[in-house]
Amino acid sequence: MARHFESTDGHMKILVGWEVPEDAFTLELLLNVDGNEASIYSELDAFKSAAEGEYWDVILLSLDFPSREAS
Repeated sequence: MARHFESTDGHMKILVGWEVPEDAFTLELLLNVDGNEASIYSELDAFKSAAEGEYWDVILLSLDFPSREAS
């Protein structure tokens, strides 16, 4: 069931699934601006828990997340 939420402050909650942990710092710098809040996961189980646990305005996945074989 889809959940809908309208942010009253204009900021976005961003969930990121990215397979290269070393890229997380750069992604945080790019996405955590102007009050936006990005949460970046490189482990599939942690990503799934976060995705199911709360509302996200944006979900960003790399083409190879969680791995090239699994994607």
